Amino acid sequence: MGETVRRRFNYPVGVEWPRVLAWVRERERLGLVGFGAARDLSRTLQGSDVSRFMTYEFKMEGERGRTLCLNGPDGDFRVEIEHDLAKVRIMGECIWFVDERARGEAAPRVREGDVAYAGSISGRARGEVLMLLHALVRALAGATGVFHDELRRPGGWDGPAGDPFSGRSYDIYVRNDHTGPYLLSLDNITLHVNRDAEPADWEGFGSFPAPAAGAGG
Repeated sequence: MGETVRRRFNYPVGVEWPRVLAWVRERERLGLVGFGAARDLSRTLQGSDVSRFMTYEFKMEGERGRTLCLNGPDGDFRVEIEHDLAKVRIMGECIWFVDERARGEAAPRVREGDVAYAGSISGRARGEVLMLLHALVRALAGATGVFHDELRRPGGWDGPAGDPFSGRSYDIYVRNDHTGPYLLSLDNITLHVNRDAEPADWEGFGSFPAPAAGAGG
């Protein structure tokens, strides 16, 4: 019979903490890191001109993520932030922002009918990424209706095994009763706030008059 071998795992080892801390600081400077990013986004939104339309509560999402709840802890308007991705959810819409280095891993999680931001995130300072999220959330705050159209270019994504971050562009139509009509462009995503959709598209979204087709120029 062979000799029994006893091995021990998870024993203490020497750790070069300056290197570890430098890595943590770099991850915090670039991209998205859970609670810190959610906290910073909350602060900027609370100082914005649409802060009155939102609440600001945090929830844990597993071990890696934090959720910033914008209409109560059980509401449908929220920003979910993990290490390398963020999702903005409202009224059944889900808009993904994923670091390019994590898009292959994240692709199977993007459902048919979701919106995927195709612009650059990798290497951008966290503040720049948070500005993207801030602009999107600001446009969605106080919305009374949201839907989107998707345009697929030849060779675009046709299933969960493909790449949802290329070959597509999106027009998100937002209705509210506190702003005039305007456009917001975020790379392959264009938000049409109170403009451009056909009046019939807005049926069932409340008692406010539908914006005229092409309103806002």
